[in-house]
Amino acid sequence: MSRLAAAIATTTAATVLMAGAAQATPAERAQTTAVRTLDAAEAVLDSLKGRGEITDQLILDTLTPAEGARYQRLLNSGTFDAMFRASEQTDEFSAQDVRLSIALAALTSDDVGIEEILNITPDDLADGAEWEADNGEREEDGVIRPQWQFDWGIVTGTLYLNRKETRNARDAGYIVGLAASVCSAGFPVCYPVAAQAGGIGIAAGRYYEEGNCVKLKVIGPTLKPERHKKGKRNCK
Repeated sequence: MSRLAAAIATTTAATVLMAGAAQATPAERAQTTAVRTLDAAEAVLDSLKGRGEITDQLILDTLTPAEGARYQRLLNSGTFDAMFRASEQTDEFSAQDVRLSIALAALTSDDVGIEEILNITPDDLADGAEWEADNGEREEDGVIRPQWQFDWGIVTGTLYLNRKETRNARDAGYIVGLAASVCSAGFPVCYPVAAQAGGIGIAAGRYYEEGNCVKLKVIGPTLKPERHKKGKRNCK
């Protein structure tokens, strides 16, 4: 083989190898960050419910390694600790419900989404919260008396999300994390919202596309999404 032919052959082989590597890298990246649709995630949760007691190990054995790593990270973060404690003090939900909520977040959030959940701060919540106690006194602008309260008929309130939070709330995992953070901050509402996360996400997406924000009305153990107009309160 001539030197020219050898050079061409070597260059061609190198190009093929580089092209193959370029194709493999995105596939590998997609595998580690892929998330499931809400319907697919709910199917996984339904399968877990039919397999007896829902433990951390059962969830980890069911999820993919990447999903399991996200679940473990959320579990170890402490974000859901207050919700686990709350489950011991009420008949409204159990620790298994909390685990299912964490699993939903792990299934529907990529690594960036997990970071957004873990970066929710008590100050963010206080700035956008307005509660009304059973005596009718309104507490707002961060002046909130933290308390444990599991009588769903007493406390009502509204959590106002800003534009960034509304954008994040399009993802079910963020709503799950938001509820846990509200609980961790000692606010008078503490329950998992996995069953409501999908509907809230759809509403948040619609309001975000309009240029507005979403506010979550606390009505008993439910969160009702409503339009929060741009320029009002913290919608900016």
